[in-house]
Amino acid sequence: MKKSLALVLIFIFVLSGCGKNLTSKDISKISIDMDQEKVEEVLGKPSFKTTDRDDLTGKYDSITTIYNTRIEFDRNEEDNLRGYAEYSETYKAINEKKNVELYVYDTETEEEKIYIYFINNKVSFFYSLNTNET
Repeated sequence: MKKSLALVLIFIFVLSGCGKNLTSKDISKISIDMDQEKVEEVLGKPSFKTTDRDDLTGKYDSITTIYNTRIEFDRNEEDNLRGYAEYSETYKAINEKKNVELYVYDTETEEEKIYIYFINNKVSFFYSLNTNET
């Protein structure tokens, strides 16, 4: 009996360590206005989440620095305008101390992370970022 219980516990322990190996391409499964629950359904639980204003502002500034330098290369003009609108709405919500939450997902590489901002439990801004560039 003790052996089977030990085996079951080992099995559960091993499976709990086998989470999703996200890639930066997994961000394509996310869309603006998607519910937090749906995001967790698709990507799983984040490795980090916060509503702390200092965390939100610091991480947001890092992301937007990279976002703004890359935006001209990664997107067409229509996407640029939409990206700036999403960026502005999120920035304004953080400064107005609205209900903003940040999820950070680790990916299969240590350098790459997926950042998702929510306003009132809906996706407002998201980006995949190589953390070596921040």
